Amino acid sequence: TANRPERFASVNDLLLFMPRKDGGELTLGEPVLVSKQCLGSCQHSGAPGSTTTRDGKTHIVWGEVTDEKVDGVPTYIATYDHASRKVGEKVFLAHAPPINDVHNVPAICLDSEGYLHVVAGAHGQPFKYTRSLKPNDAYSGWTKPVEVLSAGYVDEKTDADGEGRQTYISLVCDPQDTLHIAFRQWRRNVDEHHRGQIYAALSTQSKPKGQPWGPARPLVVPPVSGYSIYYHKLTIDRRGRLYLSYNHWTSDETYQNEFPERHHHRAVLVSKDSGQTWKLAETSDFAEGVQLTGP
Repeated sequence: TANRPERFASVNDLLLFMPRKDGGELTLGEPVLVSKQCLGSCQHSGAPGSTTTRDGKTHIVWGEVTDEKVDGVPTYIATYDHASRKVGEKVFLAHAPPINDVHNVPAICLDSEGYLHVVAGAHGQPFKYTRSLKPNDAYSGWTKPVEVLSAGYVDEKTDADGEGRQTYISLVCDPQDTLHIAFRQWRRNVDEHHRGQIYAALSTQSKPKGQPWGPARPLVVPPVSGYSIYYHKLTIDRRGRLYLSYNHWTSDETYQNEFPERHHHRAVLVSKDSGQTWKLAETSDFAEGVQLTGP
């Protein structure tokens, strides 16, 4: 609805549609206004889920633009009640650095007990994680936000472990209530790749139930240092298998001359053991467990 002076910001209305079947037809209904200061969404990479529904409640998370001098994008949650068809008051969760940057949109999911898990996004800084204190309840308090990653990028300004640099959040919860995220990670001086130069890997992290976040695991390392983007999406099937799709683009002109297309070499990785191991998916991985019915 309005422009902003910042490169990665604009002002948007956030509207919620609650479709329903009416006489065999799908009816969208009237939109419900959630926010008039929404920063927007980031669907090309990460594409995090911004809503989750359980027992007559739909919980919505979003980031807002602001003129205040704060540490990052103000991240909020509100709940739509299906019975009253009204949205409750918004609740502040965390600041997602840096300020007024649409890279920093949050992600939400539910676990098997109904607890709400939110990861606030970031642009080259650590994500922040918080959980509701009560199941299926956004209004009874939240845990103190904690940084998801504090290592992986080392230079002369950091300690030996370095600092976490994350962008483009994807979030899912598996049947064991382990949280999984996929993201682009800036890495430097922590492994044998690219001889001390900065590079952008496609990495994952997991948080088992009741435990802290584990270390970042780079699944895809780019062929060149510098800027890379993966246009990745993380999802999970009904059997608890994780699927991570991606392709690669870099600002390196030599690489672009060989692969001029913006999107190429699309691939899907699959994990059948809660993210412990991954492999390139094959047709059999999608067909496995499928039962056909009918004549």
